[in-house]
Amino acid sequence: MLPDSKAKLSQDLQNQELQAQGILLRVDDPQIVDYTVIEAALTEYRNVFNKMQEDRKAFTNIINGKIIQPLMEYEKRVDHVKNPKYIELFNKVVDLKKKAAAEADTINNRNREAAQFAAHVQNEYQRTAGIYQAFLRKEIDALYQSNLSNKVPWASVQPAINQLKGHLANWQKPPMAKFIPRFISLEQMNQIWKEQLLPDWDRYLNTALKYMDDLFVNYESDLANAEAAIKHNEEMSAKASLEAAEAAKESEAINNLVTQAEVVLVEQPKLKKTLKVVVPSDPKWNDQFAVTVMAAFIANRQNLIKYLRVSSWANLKISQMVDALGKLATETGEVFKGLELEEDVK
Repeated sequence: MLPDSKAKLSQDLQNQELQAQGILLRVDDPQIVDYTVIEAALTEYRNVFNKMQEDRKAFTNIINGKIIQPLMEYEKRVDHVKNPKYIELFNKVVDLKKKAAAEADTINNRNREAAQFAAHVQNEYQRTAGIYQAFLRKEIDALYQSNLSNKVPWASVQPAINQLKGHLANWQKPPMAKFIPRFISLEQMNQIWKEQLLPDWDRYLNTALKYMDDLFVNYESDLANAEAAIKHNEEMSAKASLEAAEAAKESEAINNLVTQAEVVLVEQPKLKKTLKVVVPSDPKWNDQFAVTVMAAFIANRQNLIKYLRVSSWANLKISQMVDALGKLATETGEVFKGLELEEDVK
């Protein structure tokens, strides 16, 4: 019956349209100056329009009730926003993602800290080795310069050299700085420690002792020009100290880069975190909540416009303001006086 009803309605509406146009044409005459006649025609015109709306709604309501609404019931039952099973599974996915992200965080934190500890050990080895080598040279230079300054003859210098060699061989090595772990165990630290390249203390000592022999080999001739020899020794020692410091700095930077580059990280599931305005459930708060939302919206209206999709400002709803405020808070971290925000993880 719908096709026949539609055809009849179309004909009726066409006739009513022509009737309405005829009413306006009837009084559209410069000779008519009696406003009551024109006013009556306009009233008749509005009555025709109202009748057209009533006739059309009678038909469209049938379509809506018999066809559109029944068809919408299918999608209503499947709507992911309201379907209980979908919501249950969605929340399950979020919980599983959170758990996986937490596990990945634990593994990544452990791996990062293991790399940091490896770098720490290497850097400390290099630092303490540098301190040790600098100490050796300083003690040797001090003996050399002191004897030259005091014009000590070579025969008296030789016993002092042997005594210093014994002192240097027994000098306690400098301690390493502590590393306080947060994620790795002592067992892991011990294993990492064993894998690192140890300082070659014997080589450092032997190198220093050779330096001492080379330095004092010309002691008797240096004694004749002690001031110049001392100055030359000071300059060479300062240069060596500067070069050692630069090399240590470069080595530490490279070591940190290498160890960090070798960190294996577990990929984390992506969790979309958004903020939304908490809507109070207590009806007594509704009026105050609406006023607070409107105040926050007005204060931030220039930044909120891009989040709105309304055909007319007259149709703007409090719920749309709430959504827009949540989007602004998510994007910028903005907070609003009197409104509570909560995190929505997806």
